Amino acid sequence: EGGTAVITGSINYELPADELALTEIHKKYPSQDALETSLIKPALNKSVFLTGTLMTSYESYKERRSQLVQYVDDTVQNGIYQTDSKEVEVIDDVDPTKKKRATVVEILRDTSGKFLRSDTGQLNRFGVRTFNFAIEGIDYDTTVDEQIKGQQAITMQVQTSIAEALQAQQRKLTVEASGAADAAKAKWEQETSNARIVAEAD
Repeated sequence: EGGTAVITGSINYELPADELALTEIHKKYPSQDALETSLIKPALNKSVFLTGTLMTSYESYKERRSQLVQYVDDTVQNGIYQTDSKEVEVIDDVDPTKKKRATVVEILRDTSGKFLRSDTGQLNRFGVRTFNFAIEGIDYDTTVDEQIKGQQAITMQVQTSIAEALQAQQRKLTVEASGAADAAKAKWEQETSNARIVAEAD
């Protein structure tokens, strides 16, 4: 939906034990700072940015937060996914009883079900392995933050309305059941009274 945010977090990495690979890394990145600044950070930034297009801000805030971590962890190491976007009808985030039109970005897969990628990952070229990507915080821009708060408020209102409607339905059923019981009791009492009158007349 065009929302933006700043993600803070951490990621671990380890270098290969192979002497030739280490020599190649040192030629290209002569210091740890150069390695992190010129290889790992760009790969991570690219991965985070493109993963952000796979979900809305509200989804990244709520039910797809763990998926966000999973996608970044995978793509920073193995390469960015090939994707395709299309407009579909989806369930409304705010009101699950309604549907809306939305543009959805999908990850393309090959015939065996594996993700298709636009590259094989720069880190793999040098034998560097990343792991344990962790999000410490997501600072959404003011507009998105207000939208998220608004969606939460509306969601609560919808859930409250649904709960109240269910309670009202339950009260109606209770009243109907109580009325039916009272009617049955009154009918039984009347029939008992009639039978007594007939017996006394006899």
